[in-house]
Amino acid sequence: ECRHANALVIYASVAEHRALDSELRTRESVSTVSDAVITATIDGIVESVNPAFERMFGLDASAIVGRNVSLLMSSGDQKTHDHYIANYKKTGKTTVIGRTRQLHAVRADGRTFPIELSLGELQRENDRLVVGVVRDITERKKAEEELQKAHGTLERRVAERTAELDKKRADLERLAADLTLARDQAEAANRAKSEFLANMSHELRTPLNAIIGFSDIIRDQSTGPLSLDAYCGYAVDINESGRPLLAIIHDLL
Repeated sequence: ECRHANALVIYASVAEHRALDSELRTRESVSTVSDAVITATIDGIVESVNPAFERMFGLDASAIVGRNVSLLMSSGDQKTHDHYIANYKKTGKTTVIGRTRQLHAVRADGRTFPIELSLGELQRENDRLVVGVVRDITERKKAEEELQKAHGTLERRVAERTAELDKKRADLERLAADLTLARDQAEAANRAKSEFLANMSHELRTPLNAIIGFSDIIRDQSTGPLSLDAYCGYAVDINESGRPLLAIIHDLL
Protein backbone atom coordinates (compact mmCIF):
# COMPACT_ATOMS: atom_id res chain seq x y z
CA GLU A 1 0.00 0.00 0.00
CA CYS A 2 2.89 2.35 0.80
CA ARG A 3 4.51 1.58 -2.55
CA HIS A 4 1.17 2.25 -4.27
CA ALA A 5 0.76 5.54 -2.42
CA ASN A 6 4.29 6.59 -3.28
CA ALA A 7 3.66 5.75 -6.91
CA LEU A 8 0.56 7.96 -6.90
CA VAL A 9 2.55 10.82 -5.37
CA ILE A 10 5.30 10.41 -7.96
CA TYR A 11 2.73 10.27 -10.77
CA ALA A 12 0.99 13.37 -9.47
CA SER A 13 4.31 15.20 -9.22
CA VAL A 14 5.26 14.23 -12.75
CA ALA A 15 1.86 15.31 -14.05
CA GLU A 16 2.08 18.60 -12.19
CA HIS A 17 5.59 19.15 -13.51
CA ARG A 18 4.46 18.44 -17.06
CA ALA A 19 1.50 20.79 -16.70
CA LEU A 20 3.76 23.49 -15.30
CA ASP A 21 6.30 22.89 -18.04
CA SER A 22 3.55 23.09 -20.68
CA GLU A 23 2.27 26.33 -19.17
CA LEU A 24 5.78 27.79 -19.12
CA ARG A 25 6.34 26.80 -22.72
CA THR A 26 3.01 28.34 -23.68
CA ARG A 27 3.84 31.57 -21.89
CA GLU A 28 7.26 31.67 -23.52
CA SER A 29 5.70 31.21 -26.96
CA VAL A 30 3.07 33.86 -26.28
CA SER A 31 5.73 36.32 -25.11
CA THR A 32 7.57 36.11 -28.44
CA VAL A 33 4.69 36.65 -30.86
CA SER A 34 4.30 40.07 -32.49
CA ASP A 35 0.52 40.25 -31.97
CA ALA A 36 -0.93 41.21 -28.62
CA VAL A 37 -2.34 38.27 -26.69
CA ILE A 38 -4.84 38.64 -23.83
CA THR A 39 -6.31 35.92 -21.65
CA ALA A 40 -9.47 36.70 -19.74
CA THR A 41 -12.23 34.98 -17.87
CA ILE A 42 -15.65 34.44 -19.38
CA ASP A 43 -16.72 37.59 -17.51
CA GLY A 44 -14.02 39.57 -19.33
CA ILE A 45 -11.58 39.96 -16.43
CA VAL A 46 -8.01 40.08 -17.77
CA GLU A 47 -5.69 37.41 -16.35
CA SER A 48 -2.59 37.93 -18.44
CA VAL A 49 -1.12 39.83 -21.40
CA ASN A 50 2.07 39.38 -23.38
CA PRO A 51 4.85 41.97 -24.00
CA ALA A 52 3.46 42.76 -27.46
CA PHE A 53 0.26 43.92 -25.74
CA GLU A 54 2.21 46.32 -23.54
CA ARG A 55 3.99 47.78 -26.57
CA MET A 56 0.81 48.04 -28.63
CA PHE A 57 -1.35 49.65 -25.96
CA GLY A 58 1.41 51.55 -24.11
CA LEU A 59 0.16 49.93 -20.94
CA ASP A 60 1.91 47.83 -18.29
CA ALA A 61 0.42 44.44 -17.57
CA SER A 62 -0.15 45.42 -13.92
CA ALA A 63 -2.46 48.25 -15.06
CA ILE A 64 -4.91 45.95 -16.83
CA VAL A 65 -4.63 42.50 -15.18
CA GLY A 66 -7.63 42.02 -12.90
CA ARG A 67 -9.69 44.63 -14.71
CA ASN A 68 -12.37 44.25 -17.36
CA VAL A 69 -11.13 43.93 -20.94
CA SER A 70 -13.82 46.36 -22.09
CA LEU A 71 -11.60 49.18 -20.76
CA LEU A 72 -9.45 48.62 -23.85
CA MET A 73 -12.38 49.21 -26.23
CA SER A 74 -14.02 52.31 -27.62
CA SER A 75 -17.35 53.30 -26.11
CA GLY A 76 -19.37 51.85 -28.99
CA ASP A 77 -17.53 48.52 -28.87
CA GLN A 78 -17.88 48.38 -25.06
CA LYS A 79 -21.65 48.22 -25.45
CA THR A 80 -21.33 45.41 -28.01
CA HIS A 81 -18.93 43.53 -25.71
CA ASP A 82 -21.30 43.82 -22.74
CA HIS A 83 -24.11 42.53 -24.93
CA TYR A 84 -22.03 39.47 -25.91
CA ILE A 85 -21.17 38.71 -22.26
CA ALA A 86 -24.79 39.05 -21.14
CA ASN A 87 -26.00 36.83 -23.97
CA TYR A 88 -23.36 34.20 -23.21
CA LYS A 89 -24.27 34.09 -19.53
CA LYS A 90 -27.94 33.76 -20.41
CA THR A 91 -27.75 31.16 -23.17
CA GLY A 92 -24.32 29.57 -22.76
CA LYS A 93 -23.74 30.22 -26.48
CA THR A 94 -21.39 32.69 -28.09
CA THR A 95 -21.14 34.00 -31.62
CA VAL A 96 -17.65 35.48 -31.33
CA ILE A 97 -15.48 32.52 -30.28
CA GLY A 98 -13.55 31.17 -33.25
CA ARG A 99 -14.24 34.25 -35.34
CA THR A 100 -12.27 37.34 -36.31
CA ARG A 101 -13.79 40.78 -36.25
CA GLN A 102 -12.68 44.38 -36.51
CA LEU A 103 -13.22 47.05 -33.87
CA HIS A 104 -11.49 50.06 -32.29
CA ALA A 105 -9.25 49.82 -29.23
CA VAL A 106 -7.98 52.57 -26.93
CA ARG A 107 -4.32 53.14 -26.10
CA ALA A 108 -3.09 54.33 -22.72
CA ASP A 109 -2.99 57.94 -24.00
CA GLY A 110 -6.66 57.80 -25.03
CA ARG A 111 -6.08 57.50 -28.77
CA THR A 112 -8.22 54.97 -30.59
CA PHE A 113 -6.86 52.71 -33.31
CA PRO A 114 -8.33 49.93 -35.47
CA ILE A 115 -7.63 46.33 -34.52
CA GLU A 116 -8.44 42.86 -35.72
CA LEU A 117 -9.52 40.61 -32.85
CA SER A 118 -9.54 36.81 -32.97
CA LEU A 119 -11.07 34.98 -30.01
CA GLY A 120 -10.52 31.40 -28.89
CA GLU A 121 -11.47 29.38 -25.84
CA LEU A 122 -9.14 27.52 -23.49
CA GLN A 123 -10.52 24.88 -21.12
CA ARG A 124 -9.03 24.82 -17.62
CA GLU A 125 -9.63 22.42 -14.76
CA ASN A 126 -12.47 24.37 -13.18
CA ASP A 127 -13.37 26.97 -15.75
CA ARG A 128 -12.61 28.33 -19.18
CA LEU A 129 -10.49 31.19 -20.44
CA VAL A 130 -11.00 33.35 -23.49
CA VAL A 131 -7.82 33.97 -25.44
CA GLY A 132 -7.80 37.08 -27.63
CA VAL A 133 -5.22 37.78 -30.32
CA VAL A 134 -5.10 41.46 -31.20
CA ARG A 135 -3.52 42.79 -34.39
CA ASP A 136 -3.00 46.49 -35.03
CA ILE A 137 -4.39 47.15 -38.53
CA THR A 138 -3.74 50.89 -38.62
CA GLU A 139 -1.39 50.63 -41.59
CA ARG A 140 -3.74 48.29 -43.39
CA LYS A 141 -6.62 50.71 -42.89
CA LYS A 142 -4.48 53.58 -44.16
CA ALA A 143 -3.59 51.53 -47.23
CA GLU A 144 -7.26 50.67 -47.77
CA GLU A 145 -8.21 54.34 -47.42
CA GLU A 146 -5.50 55.36 -49.87
CA LEU A 147 -6.65 52.67 -52.26
CA GLN A 148 -10.26 53.78 -51.89
CA LYS A 149 -9.22 57.39 -52.38
CA ALA A 150 -7.24 56.46 -55.49
CA HIS A 151 -10.20 54.44 -56.73
CA GLY A 152 -12.48 57.43 -56.15
CA THR A 153 -10.04 59.71 -57.97
CA LEU A 154 -9.88 57.26 -60.87
CA GLU A 155 -13.67 57.03 -61.02
CA ARG A 156 -13.93 60.83 -60.97
CA ARG A 157 -11.38 61.16 -63.77
CA VAL A 158 -13.14 58.48 -65.80
CA ALA A 159 -16.44 60.29 -65.25
CA GLU A 160 -14.89 63.62 -66.27
CA ARG A 161 -13.27 62.08 -69.35
CA THR A 162 -16.53 60.34 -70.23
CA ALA A 163 -18.37 63.65 -69.91
CA GLU A 164 -15.78 65.30 -72.19
CA LEU A 165 -16.14 62.54 -74.76
CA ASP A 166 -19.94 62.76 -74.53
CA LYS A 167 -19.73 66.51 -75.13
CA LYS A 168 -17.40 66.02 -78.09
CA ARG A 169 -19.70 63.34 -79.49
CA ALA A 170 -22.68 65.66 -79.05
CA ASP A 171 -20.73 68.46 -80.79
CA LEU A 172 -19.85 66.13 -83.64
CA GLU A 173 -23.45 65.02 -83.92
CA ARG A 174 -24.59 68.67 -84.05
CA LEU A 175 -21.91 69.41 -86.63
CA ALA A 176 -23.01 66.42 -88.70
CA ALA A 177 -26.61 67.61 -88.44
CA ASP A 178 -25.58 71.13 -89.49
CA LEU A 179 -23.62 69.74 -92.43
CA THR A 180 -26.57 67.57 -93.42
CA LEU A 181 -28.87 70.60 -93.22
CA ALA A 182 -26.41 72.70 -95.22
CA ARG A 183 -26.16 69.97 -97.85
CA ASP A 184 -29.94 69.69 -98.07
CA GLN A 185 -30.23 73.48 -98.34
CA ALA A 186 -27.54 73.56 -101.04
CA GLU A 187 -29.30 70.83 -102.98
CA ALA A 188 -32.62 72.66 -102.60
CA ALA A 189 -30.99 75.91 -103.72
CA ASN A 190 -29.46 74.14 -106.70
CA ARG A 191 -32.85 72.71 -107.64
CA ALA A 192 -34.43 76.14 -107.21
CA LYS A 193 -31.73 77.67 -109.38
CA SER A 194 -32.31 75.10 -112.09
CA GLU A 195 -36.07 75.67 -111.94
CA PHE A 196 -35.52 79.42 -111.93
CA LEU A 197 -33.24 79.31 -114.96
CA ALA A 198 -35.68 77.09 -116.83
CA ASN A 199 -38.60 79.39 -116.00
CA MET A 200 -36.66 82.54 -116.80
CA SER A 201 -35.49 81.06 -120.04
CA HIS A 202 -39.10 80.51 -121.05
CA GLU A 203 -40.47 83.79 -119.65
CA LEU A 204 -37.72 85.94 -121.21
CA ARG A 205 -37.38 84.23 -124.55
CA THR A 206 -41.10 84.20 -125.39
CA PRO A 207 -41.61 88.01 -125.25
CA LEU A 208 -38.16 88.65 -126.74
CA ASN A 209 -38.95 86.44 -129.70
CA ALA A 210 -42.19 88.41 -130.20
CA ILE A 211 -40.36 91.72 -129.94
CA ILE A 212 -37.65 90.63 -132.36
CA GLY A 213 -40.17 89.07 -134.76
CA PHE A 214 -42.43 92.11 -134.96
CA SER A 215 -39.44 94.40 -135.23
CA ASP A 216 -38.18 92.38 -138.21
CA ILE A 217 -41.57 92.66 -139.90
CA ILE A 218 -41.64 96.42 -139.44
CA ARG A 219 -38.05 96.80 -140.59
CA ASP A 220 -38.38 94.60 -143.65
CA GLN A 221 -41.98 95.62 -144.45
CA SER A 222 -42.64 91.92 -144.92
CA THR A 223 -46.39 92.39 -145.13
CA GLY A 224 -46.07 95.18 -147.66
CA PRO A 225 -45.69 98.91 -147.36
CA LEU A 226 -46.50 100.11 -143.88
CA SER A 227 -49.97 101.42 -143.35
CA LEU A 228 -50.94 103.36 -140.30
CA ASP A 229 -53.29 100.67 -139.00
CA ALA A 230 -50.77 97.84 -139.43
CA TYR A 231 -48.02 99.91 -137.89
CA CYS A 232 -50.14 100.71 -134.87
CA GLY A 233 -51.06 97.02 -134.42
CA TYR A 234 -47.44 95.94 -134.52
CA ALA A 235 -46.54 98.66 -132.09
CA VAL A 236 -49.23 97.42 -129.68
CA ASP A 237 -47.88 93.86 -129.89
CA ILE A 238 -44.31 95.04 -129.31
CA ASN A 239 -45.43 97.13 -126.35
CA GLU A 240 -47.41 94.28 -124.81
CA SER A 241 -44.47 91.92 -125.16
CA GLY A 242 -41.94 94.44 -123.75
CA ARG A 243 -43.81 95.40 -120.60
CA PRO A 244 -43.96 91.88 -119.05
CA LEU A 245 -40.31 91.48 -119.93
CA LEU A 246 -39.49 94.75 -118.19
CA ALA A 247 -41.44 93.64 -115.12
CA ILE A 248 -39.55 90.35 -114.99
CA ILE A 249 -36.20 92.12 -115.24
CA HIS A 250 -37.36 94.53 -112.50
CA ASP A 251 -38.24 91.60 -110.22
CA LEU A 252 -34.85 90.00 -110.87
CA LEU A 253 -33.05 93.22 -109.96
